[in-house]
Amino acid sequence: MSPNSLGEINEAWVEARRLLPGNDVLAEFVDTTQRRLGVLRAKPGDEFDTLGWSPAGEVPYREFMQLRLLDSWAHEQDVRRSIGRPGGRNGVGEAAVLDRCEKTMAFVVGERVAPPDGTTVVFGVTGVMGRQIVVSMDAGRAALVASPPAATPAVVLTMDQEIFWRLGFGRVEPTRVLASSQVRVDGDVATGHRVLESMAFMI
Repeated sequence: MSPNSLGEINEAWVEARRLLPGNDVLAEFVDTTQRRLGVLRAKPGDEFDTLGWSPAGEVPYREFMQLRLLDSWAHEQDVRRSIGRPGGRNGVGEAAVLDRCEKTMAFVVGERVAPPDGTTVVFGVTGVMGRQIVVSMDAGRAALVASPPAATPAVVLTMDQEIFWRLGFGRVEPTRVLASSQVRVDGDVATGHRVLESMAFMI
């Protein structure tokens, strides 16, 4: 399978509807989602604990649905951005997306960038749902920690919450947000740029 075989499958569905009137596509979307919600609401609670396939490996069905929440909210934002109709921000969808991005930053720093032990990377995320995310390297592994150590962090990356999740979800190029000053890098600039270039983890 190609690195983004799921994306290629999805593109075929998009292409099949490309020439349809927008209202027809919207009507199909509303009908499909309503039927799907009905199925999920009728599903017995214990079935959500059943292990099965997901893009992240074999997980309980409820975790698979959490991934679908992330996808659905992100794609809604894609559509809103493309048609110039912002909205849907600062609710449960964005909270879930930001939480997933936060949890993944230890992997980004530790596995993809792999700086020396003692390195601390701080993500200063601003906005209504902003947060400070601190990743520290120790014994060759990265972990999220509650606060920076006494020593000055190696790098601090400051950005708003939208840029943070868009980088994590691969919706924007790091070079673009740097060129437009949407991300500030303080400290070790080279390491900061490597982190930014490694943040995209969603398909």
